[in-house]
Amino acid sequence: PKIIILDLSGNPCTAGPGDDYRLYVIYNVRKLKVLDGAPIDGAEQAAAKAKYSGRLTLDFLEEKLGHRSFDRIRDLDVSGLKVRDVGSVFLGEEFEALQELNMDGNALVEVSGLALLRQLVVLKLNSNRLGEECTFNPRRMIEKNPELFRALTDPARSSQSEGGAVSAYELFPLLQVLQLGGNQVASISSLQLASLTSLRSLFLNNNDITRIDGLEGLANLQELVLDRNRIRYVDPDAFVGLGRLRELRLEENGLRSLANLHHLTALQALHLSYNRISEPQDLDRLSALPGLVEVSLVNNPITRKQAYRAMLVAKCPRLYTADGQVVTLEERDYADALFNQGSGQGGGGGMQQGGQGGVDMGGGVAYGAKPGQVALRMT
Repeated sequence: PKIIILDLSGNPCTAGPGDDYRLYVIYNVRKLKVLDGAPIDGAEQAAAKAKYSGRLTLDFLEEKLGHRSFDRIRDLDVSGLKVRDVGSVFLGEEFEALQELNMDGNALVEVSGLALLRQLVVLKLNSNRLGEECTFNPRRMIEKNPELFRALTDPARSSQSEGGAVSAYELFPLLQVLQLGGNQVASISSLQLASLTSLRSLFLNNNDITRIDGLEGLANLQELVLDRNRIRYVDPDAFVGLGRLRELRLEENGLRSLANLHHLTALQALHLSYNRISEPQDLDRLSALPGLVEVSLVNNPITRKQAYRAMLVAKCPRLYTADGQVVTLEERDYADALFNQGSGQGGGGGMQQGGQGGVDMGGGVAYGAKPGQVALRMT
């Protein structure tokens, strides 16, 4: 509006805390020169912009959605709006039915303003600025966000925790899918994810992570995406407690070894393309993952070894696709004859076996032939 003089004195809206009312009006009525009889100076305009620029409000959502029936919304998309602060929009009970929230492509640095979305199942926060300040620890979120504390301690709030103990309040209780790709996350442990006990899918692709840690307590996790980080090795205890994980993605990390994956006993899909896996011994390690049905090692040095695919098939008895191609029955028979004949499944590590089809995957090696053929020595 082109209003330059506005007087709202005596109205209930002017009784807000501090200068919130005045700065809010100044920010939203851009051409205003005088408010409630007091002139507006440059300092107030700057303060209003700093406080409300990029801040999500209920009025903005009403304008975007065309209605104010927020309690009926199950799925909300506010992506790409340059939002840096959600304020108290999601701390009331207006969005109590919200199950999926897409805030991709904004400028958020922390998530405490979303913590009271108790029905939320899917939360998309890709391409924000979530780094060191971001935490999912309930106590730390409450300490950092006074508005969250006020909402939790509001006597009128129907969903308060039993006995009113703020410290015992469970935040994000139903969250199953969390997407944090393309942020500034350098450490998984700094996110303090242990309280997200319902989490099933975690996306941390396109970040600056160098170590896999901080996954303790995520016993229900089934999908973990860590593509395009800087993870060179996996620590021995990195996956302890993740016995239900079914899919792991670690593509484009510079990963040099497949050691320490043995805790993932339920793993079915392993995506490791564009890394630096080069040693045949790493294929041996896949024998500890009997449930694998899909493996991708495209553009790793190991794939340039002759008999690589046969060895991969031999080490993974249930493998259905290898590097995007379906494993045929002929390939399975050939791999078994080449690596498993006479010594049981995976016997001798598949590195050097005598008899028909004897194989050595090192330099100057003898690669096995199909039954009835003579093994060929490669130098």
